[in-house]
Amino acid sequence: SNYVSGFIILLDKSIKIGDLVNVSGVEGIVTDIKTRYTAVKAYDGSVTIIPNENFVTSSVRNTSYLLGPGRATVMMSVDYSSNIDEVIELMTDIVRKQPRVLINPAPYTILTNFGADGIELTSYFWVPDPEKGTETLRSNIGRAMFREFNKRKINIPFQQRDLRIVSMPDVICKVENDVPVAAKAEVKTGT
Repeated sequence: SNYVSGFIILLDKSIKIGDLVNVSGVEGIVTDIKTRYTAVKAYDGSVTIIPNENFVTSSVRNTSYLLGPGRATVMMSVDYSSNIDEVIELMTDIVRKQPRVLINPAPYTILTNFGADGIELTSYFWVPDPEKGTETLRSNIGRAMFREFNKRKINIPFQQRDLRIVSMPDVICKVENDVPVAAKAEVKTGT
């Protein structure tokens, strides 16, 4: 089945050398296609040999098929005491300043959820070359947001739980003060 799948891949050209793919939990660039297997080089430099049958029987994401820009997101959570309009404007401005982010379509930020610990906001933006990946770009945006939030004293919440004790059992502690003097001496001398 791997040989047949290899011929299918080579004939229909659904996967080509240089394509950025995600198949069977592996994401990377196709470096070689043989009749039995395909080699995919991950971002860390490791190469995974994937049987060709996986490319025919599984779902394969091939981002090289993208025609035009691709969308990415960065999500942040802020404290309920934050000025949401100010934070939305700040997040959008930070995204807009990144060199790979397209101005048209314009990036934007929206309130996406009222979470248990804070208000969740998501910035949406487009890049012209999604096949080059967005992990580093998203990290740079997140780091810039974190720095700006700290500078402006915008709190990023973390999980907090209040513990309320409804009732406590009565605890009786008895301190014995009438220990005989001889017993105290034995304890001190170790006899």
